Amino acid sequence: MSARLVAEAIALRLSLPFALRASPLDALLGRLSRPTWRAPLVSVRRALASTEGWVTTARVVPDTCLYRALTRFALLARHGHRAEFVLAVVTDEPDTGHAWVELEGEVFDEALERAYTVTLRASAQGSSATRSSKGPAAAPTVSTTTK
Repeated sequence: MSARLVAEAIALRLSLPFALRASPLDALLGRLSRPTWRAPLVSVRRALASTEGWVTTARVVPDTCLYRALTRFALLARHGHRAEFVLAVVTDEPDTGHAWVELEGEVFDEALERAYTVTLRASAQGSSATRSSKGPAAAPTVSTTTK
């Protein structure tokens, strides 16, 4: 595992609470996905696991799905992987949300337990598309993947 990747992931995780207060989510996603250098997926995955373990133990930054997904999205995108950031609400409980990352159309390193209605999907290239329930062209995307 690359110590450089772990350091980058920890720095990202520490900066996210401030970055979210300073920028709208779509602008932040664009900045987070700017490519830097190519790293193998296995190295990125190990760095993320190490970082997430550290965050759980250290408890110095929020440990929510939003921060995990943003860190995963950024590290994957920066290192040459076509990640998508996904924000959704629980289909049966629209006041409950969840964020995750998809890689090549598959949920990355987590399993979803409930059905979700996607409200935002952003590609690693920084473009995003918001989906709403208004009109047939903008019908929500519903995932029924289970954990």
